[in-house]
Amino acid sequence: MPHTTEALLEGGPDHLAGRRAVPQDDHGTDLKIPHLNRYEHYAFAGTRQDTDGATVPVFRWTHHTFIAE
Repeated sequence: MPHTTEALLEGGPDHLAGRRAVPQDDHGTDLKIPHLNRYEHYAFAGTRQDTDGATVPVFRWTHHTFIAE
C-alpha cells in the first residue's frame, strides 16, 4: 500500500484544493495525483501552514498531463 501524508493543495481543480491526504513521494518536492483521465501536478511551495492543529506542507498546482492508455 502506498504511503500518504497530509498536505495543503493550492490551485488546480477546485475539489482537490485544501488539506488532504496525498501520495508520499520519496523526494518530497512534487506530487502527481490521479484525477479523472489525467494527473494533476503540484510542486512544494517551500512553506508550511497551520491547519486544524497541524503544520502541513503547501503544494501549488503547476500543470496536468494525460494518462497514457
